[in-house]
Amino acid sequence: MSVQPANRRAFSLLEMLIAIGAVTLIALGLSRVFTATGETVRVGRRVSSLNEYASMLERQFRSDVASMTREGFLVIKHRVAVDSAGFPLLVQLTPDQPVGNARNRRVDELTFFATGRFNTQREAVHPSRIATGTAARIYFGHGVRYPQSLTATPSAFDVPQLDDGQVTGQLPPPLGTGVNQYAAEWHLLRHVTVLNNQLATALDPFPPTVAGLTLQEMPDNDLQVALQPAMSSIFANQARLNPATHPGDGRLARDGETNVYPAASSGLVDIATTDLLEIRQTIIDAQPYSAAIFNPDADAALDGPHRFAFQFDGNPADLNGVTSNMKRWMIGGALPGQVWNNTNPLASNADSRMRYEPRPPDLLGVISGNGDPWPENEPWRRVDQMMLSASNFVPYCTEFIVEWSFGKVYTDNDIRRGQLIWHGLLRRGDIVGNGQANIVVAAPYQQIDPNVERYFQRIERRDGSVALRQVDPRLVHFPPEPSGLNPGQALYSCFGYLDPTYPANLAHPNPAAIPWAWPKLLRITISLVDPTEPLIEQTFQFIIEVPDAQGERY
Repeated sequence: MSVQPANRRAFSLLEMLIAIGAVTLIALGLSRVFTATGETVRVGRRVSSLNEYASMLERQFRSDVASMTREGFLVIKHRVAVDSAGFPLLVQLTPDQPVGNARNRRVDELTFFATGRFNTQREAVHPSRIATGTAARIYFGHGVRYPQSLTATPSAFDVPQLDDGQVTGQLPPPLGTGVNQYAAEWHLLRHVTVLNNQLATALDPFPPTVAGLTLQEMPDNDLQVALQPAMSSIFANQARLNPATHPGDGRLARDGETNVYPAASSGLVDIATTDLLEIRQTIIDAQPYSAAIFNPDADAALDGPHRFAFQFDGNPADLNGVTSNMKRWMIGGALPGQVWNNTNPLASNADSRMRYEPRPPDLLGVISGNGDPWPENEPWRRVDQMMLSASNFVPYCTEFIVEWSFGKVYTDNDIRRGQLIWHGLLRRGDIVGNGQANIVVAAPYQQIDPNVERYFQRIERRDGSVALRQVDPRLVHFPPEPSGLNPGQALYSCFGYLDPTYPANLAHPNPAAIPWAWPKLLRITISLVDPTEPLIEQTFQFIIEVPDAQGERY
């Protein structure tokens, strides 16, 4: 018996539309899920990458600070980015950021001295000649790029000069202006200057021949170490003038450098023919402000028979006194920016900085060697090109803040109770989570609440007892009384050798001299952006312990 198959009813138009709509909704939902998942993964990768990078930076900071020596000095420059007239700038991250979101940005600088084994970053001209040293100046701070429009022949942009083109009298645009306008393009530098004392440094015998050099051009001198250019001093004003008699072309490996004095601001030089002892003596011998400031001979002549001993300063607030002059010398030796003829570190153009470039500006021009602008010194010029990016430490660094602490904490009756007291340029933050940055998180030493902030230094007396002495805030800062700082003006924190505010005529068992009080901790705050998403900024903070004196003399 045959069975008649049942008729199957097709979907109606309405059912088809409902089914299609349901599938579409499911597809859209899945798409949003996958998009959200992909965005989460992308953001996670970006955050992870920045965190890994920040960890690497922290390790380098800690390693450098761990090698810090008090046979040198420590200087911190606290400042916001300013224009050429010294007024604070509102800086955009990129040209795509709304102008209304631009803000002031801190561009601090940090310099100290370290001991260890240090080599120049310049490629050796001859394998038997490599500049080394057991001490170095370590500098952290934002660099500045040069515009191509600098008028020099040949172009100062393509052909960097050892003396930073000082003869042209041109300053590069400050951070936040010109080619340095956008914070997302800034680079934080880590520059290590090898201190090479020629009398104490053993060198291999002279190589029998070096192409293109005579025997007279090969020995070291004040402006040359291991056939490489060197500064005669870390103090910028001295490096521009000494030696008084220039070695001349016949005693320098590089040709055509007569009357050229290498400068750290050029970004090309990382060797100085000096040592920690000479640097220390320069600071300690600083005398009251003379007509020829930054001139050691004038300082010595002014002080007569006491020229080889530092002087007690009963008024450290005096801008022309011993304490202020010591700090001027420290600032002039700490910061590798150009000094020019300006001897006042409070002036606006004292914010000039070391040159850098993200990449060599004209490396192919050096390699081709086909005439101008490379008629001579091509081996050195090639290394010059590489040196302009050799100190690039943190690219896309939008802010750098350095603060310090004696290790004191706020008392129980303060909203910040138990937290460390930090010093530097006045800064407020949101520490209670109410979205308002209205609580002081850092300020100049003893400026906000002297009774809470004051720090007592332990003084070891000759009979074995210990005395406590309050650290004078006028010893630490420059200007010595920072309460009157103008907007945009820099504040310096200086830590040297002997405390000039300590009277030397105190009776036994008090010591004849005491060390300059140093901080116990440094706080580094650094902001970065991802170059693929430069409008997203992330901030990291490290607290680093400053090593003790460990038996070093004072």
